[in-house]
Amino acid sequence: MKRLLFLVPLMIQRATGWLPFQPKPGKVQFANIGEGTYPRGVKTYLADASAINSPAVHFLLYKKSAAPPAGTAAADYVTLCTANTDIPLGPSDDGAKLVGDLLAINLLGAVRGTIRVVTDGTIADGDYVMPSALTVTPVGASAATAGAVAKYVVASTNRLIGKAVIPSDSTAEAGATIEMIPMAPTYGTTV
Repeated sequence: MKRLLFLVPLMIQRATGWLPFQPKPGKVQFANIGEGTYPRGVKTYLADASAINSPAVHFLLYKKSAAPPAGTAAADYVTLCTANTDIPLGPSDDGAKLVGDLLAINLLGAVRGTIRVVTDGTIADGDYVMPSALTVTPVGASAATAGAVAKYVVASTNRLIGKAVIPSDSTAEAGATIEMIPMAPTYGTTV
């Protein structure tokens, strides 16, 4: 019954197609395809060599790669954020073990809701955050890695990327995963 209801407009068009005011066959009638848009703020990229962690570590910050594998487009590859001045795309809920692994990046300023990130241990609940220049060992990982967030320090080159939300049942020690209210990366002179 439901299918019949959806097919009624098509049946009417077929039955009245001979009338002069009907659109001609072969002409575009609808053009609202969703190619190239990311309504939930999550976009897939490929991991470059410096984004590799073993075991794979989740919730790290990524930026566009400056040195993708030879013969590939730089726009498709991401690497870990390593400095306060980096312009991050956002964190990934995935981890990369090999070059070319797919990473679903939560785009800062576009993703809905709070997102999880790894802290470097300098953040308290309600602090503004930026990419960290420190390497930390995330909980459950065997080695230190870049890609964490740090407490925002007002400077003309540091990137403000969000506000920490640390529930009472969580910890903010180095390597812990916390929640963050994301915002588009911006320079901040005051907070």
